[in-house]
Amino acid sequence: MDLRQKIRLPSGKLTSVGNIIGYFYDLSETDITVLENTISKGKVEADQLEKELSISRSTLNMSLNKLHSLGFLEKKRGEVKHTGRPKYIYSVSANVKEKIKKELEDIFKEVIDATSGKKVVTSA
Repeated sequence: MDLRQKIRLPSGKLTSVGNIIGYFYDLSETDITVLENTISKGKVEADQLEKELSISRSTLNMSLNKLHSLGFLEKKRGEVKHTGRPKYIYSVSANVKEKIKKELEDIFKEVIDATSGKKVVTSA
């Protein structure tokens, strides 16, 4: 999945897949950047992301927790090399592409139904 891929909207505006997904899932730019980096690396520790992205640990943890709670990332305990807090390894969830596809299809079905005059019942 390439979140940097560009898509032209009906208005003519050029945007990225990451920005579109970010809109529908209420992701910040940091969330999108963390997700992009995790996708490109496959598996990554928080320490590595913190250094590479030059963001604070608390900001990174908020993004990782949000992406994990949305089902975009998996979190596994890494090997304990010394005493102290365990390190976690983050990776992209195996079914993330299917999850996003299904949820976006559901949203657009509701939009189509609403614009055709059908009564739309939202789950929220």
